[in-house]
Amino acid sequence: MNRTVLSAMAVICSAVAVSCGSQKRCGNNSTGEMTTTEEEIGIPVKTVDAEDGLVGLWDAIRMTADTLSFGKEGGEQTVICLNYDKWWLNDIKPHNSEKYWHADPGRNNEYMTAKAPGISAEIIRPNTVRVKVEPSDNPASWDIHLESGDAFTSITVIQK
Repeated sequence: MNRTVLSAMAVICSAVAVSCGSQKRCGNNSTGEMTTTEEEIGIPVKTVDAEDGLVGLWDAIRMTADTLSFGKEGGEQTVICLNYDKWWLNDIKPHNSEKYWHADPGRNNEYMTAKAPGISAEIIRPNTVRVKVEPSDNPASWDIHLESGDAFTSITVIQK
């Protein structure tokens, strides 16, 4: 079953970041990070099946990998969108947290970055995202949510 995450929260928080001009000046915690929980913003994150017809009529995003694995030493890997010229980084969500770390829109929404504890993601070319995982002795996992127009996807990142 193909599942897609639709996040109205990410759209709203990205708009906040655009209006503030800097992730460091926006946010809702003491460090100024762009983090949100469903309870804080009052808009649920809805996961729907493609069969529900709520995803839109755009073709599903195809990419070079939908899961990235890292060892304790961390490292970096890239994922390329194969069927769209451009995609946008929405947020990173650790699997053990209710928070979403929202992307900083960068220059004209072109070179977005998102950082969460232990991980960062950056759009380095319009159709390419670079994922960096910090070294850690503790296993961790995250989802990175991306979109291209009305097509949504996620990359699961696992550190063993």
